[in-house]
Amino acid sequence: MNALRQSVLWVFLERGLQMVLALLISIVIARYYGPEGFASFQAYLSLAVVWASVGYLCSAEVLIPRFARDPVRYALVFEHAFLLRALAALMAAMGYVYYIAFHYGNDPALGLPLVALVLLTEPFAAFGVYFQAVGKQGVWSRIRLGWLGVKVGAIVLIATAGWPLAWITLPYAVEALGAGVMVAWRYRQGLERPAWQLDRRLLRELLRHGLVMGIGLIAMVWLQKLDRLYLASEAAFDRLGYYAAGMQIAESWFFCAFFLVQAIAGRFVFAQPPLEQVRRIQQLLLRFAGVALLGWAAGAVLAPVLVPWVYGAEFAPAASWLQWQLGLAVLVWCEAALGVAMLARHAAWWVAFKWACALLAAWLSVHSTLLNEWLPTPLAIPVTGYSVALLISAAYFAWFRRRVRRDALPASAASAS
Repeated sequence: MNALRQSVLWVFLERGLQMVLALLISIVIARYYGPEGFASFQAYLSLAVVWASVGYLCSAEVLIPRFARDPVRYALVFEHAFLLRALAALMAAMGYVYYIAFHYGNDPALGLPLVALVLLTEPFAAFGVYFQAVGKQGVWSRIRLGWLGVKVGAIVLIATAGWPLAWITLPYAVEALGAGVMVAWRYRQGLERPAWQLDRRLLRELLRHGLVMGIGLIAMVWLQKLDRLYLASEAAFDRLGYYAAGMQIAESWFFCAFFLVQAIAGRFVFAQPPLEQVRRIQQLLLRFAGVALLGWAAGAVLAPVLVPWVYGAEFAPAASWLQWQLGLAVLVWCEAALGVAMLARHAAWWVAFKWACALLAAWLSVHSTLLNEWLPTPLAIPVTGYSVALLISAAYFAWFRRRVRRDALPASAASAS
């Protein structure tokens, strides 16, 4: 139990520091390179993150249960996951390079170092999953946080020294390479592993089961970045700088909902009998909706003061974007609460379907004249996507509640008699 508690604490410490330091990086780049420089950086980073998500095949939800069930049979499961992810990442890296060379952005030199992020991050993360599986999350978290600190320090040095913007993505390549090599070395250190042998049955099994969850994760990441990709593809760098500045703050608020779900869902919902799960998900929805509405109200008042204070006076126009984006948080928080029902029932196909539909709807919204009459185009993209995700999560929860109540009727009748 101590190992489990420590692993959970390490996850939240790592996620919290990643969120804070990502905001710090954005503030430094925005203040030293201005709206246009910040827009270019966000354009290439968003594209790299989207392409890197192709490596999400064989997530922890697929690897850990298998290894825990039969460590001997699945002794090499992490090496096989690395191989599948590496092949996917290699194809993604080639697509990324082609796209930035011929179809995207205004400074390919800025985007080129991010090839390392696309190529290395997710394949080597497969070895990090091993430390989660054996209750040593601290090993993987310390490696990532250490190299994250190196990256932040290097970015601050480049910015304060007045070096070219094109250098600002080099620390991302250093982080991806350093963390990847170190986690692979720690994985092999002191372990008696069986001799490497390609297991085609295991590859097919991982691909078959990992593809479903992977599609859901990939679609969710694409949805999160589609608004900035749209602005970059339209060469609207004036709007992108302000929009991305507001969204960086708003996303920190979005991620709080996901962290809270991870923190409380296990004991608060999953450990309960089905009828109690339904009641607690309803409680979670009401509480999350209330928190999100309060956050929107506070943001509407504070944004005109907060944004110039954080980013500088040049970014004052970003305040109006932030006010809209905090309204979007109401959808995000409500969806996070209702989505717990799918997680409780391990409904991987539904998760993949939900985010694929949300991404498709968000992409179609770009071409919707009616929608864009009352919402600015970049904001219409996440509003549409998260609205569709919320509707699907609500429909699934309604079905789940009806089924649980129906199954409980015979027991209730029997006890009454």
